[in-house]
Parts: sequence; structure tokens; C-alpha cells
Amino acid sequence: MRYPYSDILRRPAVPRLLAAAVVGRMPIGMGALAIFLLVRGAGGSYSVAGVAVSCTTIAGCVGAPILGRLVDRLGQPRILLTSMTVQVSALLALVVLEPSGGAELFALCAVYGFSNPPIAAAMRASWTTLIPERGLLTRAFSLDSTARSEEHTSE
Repeated sequence: MRYPYSDILRRPAVPRLLAAAVVGRMPIGMGALAIFLLVRGAGGSYSVAGVAVSCTTIAGCVGAPILGRLVDRLGQPRILLTSMTVQVSALLALVVLEPSGGAELFALCAVYGFSNPPIAAAMRASWTTLIPERGLLTRAFSLDSTARSEEHTSE
């Protein structure tokens, strides 16, 4: 019996790349909830927690095209690693400082959202490099979407 994704998963770099992408996308589904619960746990009101999550979302909308352009100019590894480092640093600062409101909370949330690594766009570009065959490329995109769908079921 032949499985539809076996030809793709047998390629040398594909399993590691796919696993890294799935792990790298996890904060997308859980980041907002984590920030909301962190602010509430630190004594912030529901409205302050909601504004903090909104700061994250709006900053992410602003940051996505900017990071995408930087990926085009400077390359995937450089921007993905830098944005991941900045995002993790902002999240760690939120955890350590436990701000319940104020400018520092909203600034850290904005930095966290803005620096969300453009993993989905990077994966689309990587698939075209790893899988030059058109028929397999469509299947690779399908595999990537299937792996991503698990993240969205928790949102």
C-alpha cells in the first residue's frame, strides 16, 4: 500500500523541516490565550487582558509584511531566528515582570506580536525548493496544511 505523502516524507530534509514548522507555529494558537491568562493571573482586569491580546494581534498584522520583506532581502534563517529570539524574549519578559497593566505590558505584547516569525510563508518558499516536481509540490502544500490544521482546532 502506498501512502500519499510517503514520496515527500522520504526526502532527506522534509521530516525535520515539517516537525520544526509544526513546533514553530504552536505559539500562534496558544500565544493569545497565554497572554490573557498571564495578565489575569497578575491581577489585571478582563478588559486590560483583552487590550493586551489586541496589542499582540494588531502588532502581528503590522509586523507580518515587514518581516516578509526582510525575509526576501536577508534570507529565511536570519529573520526566522532573529524574530523567534525577540518573540521568546518578549514572552519571557512578560512572565518575569508579570505586568497587570500599563505601558510596559502593552509594549511587550506589541513586541511579542510584531516579532511573530513568518513560518507559513517560509514553508511555502521552502517547499518549492525542496520539491521541484509540480505534482508532488501540490501534495507537499497539502501536507503542510494538514499539519497546520491541528493547530487551528484549539483556537
